[in-house]
Amino acid sequence: MAPLNKKKARKLHCKEPRIIDNFNSLFCKYAETHNLFKRVIQLDQKKFVSRRSTITDYEELDALGCKAVAFAEAKCRKLRKGNVAFSPELNMAKINIKAWTLVVNKVRGKRVSSRLLSRALKKAKLKADARALTKQEAQQKLKEAYKNYYLLKGQATDLCQTALETLAEAVAERESSTQAQTLNY
Repeated sequence: MAPLNKKKARKLHCKEPRIIDNFNSLFCKYAETHNLFKRVIQLDQKKFVSRRSTITDYEELDALGCKAVAFAEAKCRKLRKGNVAFSPELNMAKINIKAWTLVVNKVRGKRVSSRLLSRALKKAKLKADARALTKQEAQQKLKEAYKNYYLLKGQATDLCQTALETLAEAVAERESSTQAQTLNY
């Protein structure tokens, strides 16, 4: 019996303008490095070419175009799945927990990369002074971060809805339509 081909989840969706712009720029970058656009124009300009060579040229360009799409799609957006509805506020709470966990581990004497710690603090928008906290202060900050996360987690669906509405406003503004039309899209 032949193995089943499972369909992969599509990472790309066309509802967010930033993802669309990122996809287009990645596709064009890949296509330009492989001269895809120039080769298409040259193939269109050829008039008297045998049918077999034209077919092989079209097949090569199609395969190259498919590779460009796959490249752009793979780099465009990471697919994340979870039970909690996404919102920027909840994501920031997760980032804060990670940063404070690294600070607590560093204060306890565990090995923590200094670059990882500085990147986490920067991403969480915390000052570098957090490294100088005592063990009790750092643990207290971590507890506060968890409390904030669980508070936001209870409101995750509402926060997700407001984030989607602001996204719909941005899309509607870009495409000159209304927010209601964009949400029904």
